[in-house]
Amino acid sequence: MLHRHPVRRPEHDNTLHRTVCTGGVLALAAVAFGCAPEAPPVPSGPPDVVLLVIDTQRADRLSTYGYARPTSPELDALAASGTLFTDATAQSSWTQPSVASFMTGRYLSRQITAPERDAPTLAEIFADAGYRTVGLSANVLLAEGTGFDRGFDHFDGTPQTRTPAGVVVPPNAEQLVERTLAALDASADGPERQPLFLYVQFFDPHATYEPHTDLNDVLPVNDPALLGDLDWQREQYPLDEIGDRPAHAEPWVQLLRSRALYDQEVRHTDRWVRRFLDALEERGIGEGAVFALTSDHGEGLWDHVTPGADEDAQPPRPDEFFYQEHGGTMYQSAVHVPLMLWGRGVPAGERVERPVELIDLAPTLLELAGIERPRGLDGDDLIAPKMERGFVHSVALGRAMVREIATGLTLIVVDAERRGGGIELFDLVADPDQRIDLASRRPDDVARLREELERWIEANPTEITSTRKLTPQERKRLEDLGYGELQIDDGGE
Repeated sequence: MLHRHPVRRPEHDNTLHRTVCTGGVLALAAVAFGCAPEAPPVPSGPPDVVLLVIDTQRADRLSTYGYARPTSPELDALAASGTLFTDATAQSSWTQPSVASFMTGRYLSRQITAPERDAPTLAEIFADAGYRTVGLSANVLLAEGTGFDRGFDHFDGTPQTRTPAGVVVPPNAEQLVERTLAALDASADGPERQPLFLYVQFFDPHATYEPHTDLNDVLPVNDPALLGDLDWQREQYPLDEIGDRPAHAEPWVQLLRSRALYDQEVRHTDRWVRRFLDALEERGIGEGAVFALTSDHGEGLWDHVTPGADEDAQPPRPDEFFYQEHGGTMYQSAVHVPLMLWGRGVPAGERVERPVELIDLAPTLLELAGIERPRGLDGDDLIAPKMERGFVHSVALGRAMVREIATGLTLIVVDAERRGGGIELFDLVADPDQRIDLASRRPDDVARLREELERWIEANPTEITSTRKLTPQERKRLEDLGYGELQIDDGGE
């Protein structure tokens, strides 16, 4: 059993606005789910802790991170009510290793597909401290039995439906919210109220991107001027005369449209996060609680050439030649994620520029809840940091990335056996889009950063959590979610 520190009483509590059920125009949450019973008094004991994850959410596609399009008014307001971390790095560029890392607060020096066996998860730690633990994930890669359900009293990672062809259809934001509220209501506390640890992972920004026509006025899908130019892509594309290949003209239009649909998915999730938080408040989960919101990884969105793309083949279409997905690269588009905290003990209205990592989530949430952190956590307290970080790291599918904080130099190493093997070096200060590979020009920097990466890997051995082959059903599930051959990797290696 873990020991609890006395819960601190901060000078201010940042709380969310409470919605009220009335006979007229009801609050959004009330419209969707009915009026909840009158909320009980704000608990005076340990705080409820709510961790929200928006799957595949790029930081630079949120307004509060500087994006010009209005994709996230609700998240912007939440960030302003608490503390926003502008430079947060995920420990992997796809779901399973990233979530395994931030749910245990441990680095990954090699890819894993479930939390390490000897590493207690956040749910297990909170459960040992007397918390009721509830988790729901719209990403079925985190389904029951995968190891991500460890420590939860209630966990739901099942698909919403399957098509007649057997394709998995993950729950959308509305369905996930309905499931979560039903689970909370079904396990409502008795006279002795337990504090709650709640984990919810939305999936909507993940491909495939669905249109939301009600957002066309604020986020039109047919206005390329709002979506950035494709000048770099047109320069890199192997066909000199695009007009000579009419079949390749339409994909350029579809590429921009798909980017616009991604933005609509982000805005759609943004409003459902707000509705969900309102519904939680009506159930007494809000005032005096601690909230965190982040993502497991970003998305390619055709910013770079697809790893291993063959320019000499009958040229692939532009939307195939450039990389849309995640997991197969370690660029900032895949590992720079949003991170914000608000609620009890979190300073209001702060923007933190120092680089942080998602392994910092676990020790921070435990500290805010007054729970002693177990041994073995690699992360730091985000509110009162105790370490000066010189590098950030991330790994996925035979790729490893190290970024030097002082210089902004980022080294990406790819196993030679894999497609696109090699070494890349970028200067994020001069080249934030990572378009100019400096590896051949700066061998001393490559050698120095590679030595740091090897030192870090040796210092952080990662247990392989599974060596079994994927079943046909598991492989099909991965493919249904858009994970191609780069993402399917039996045994976590």
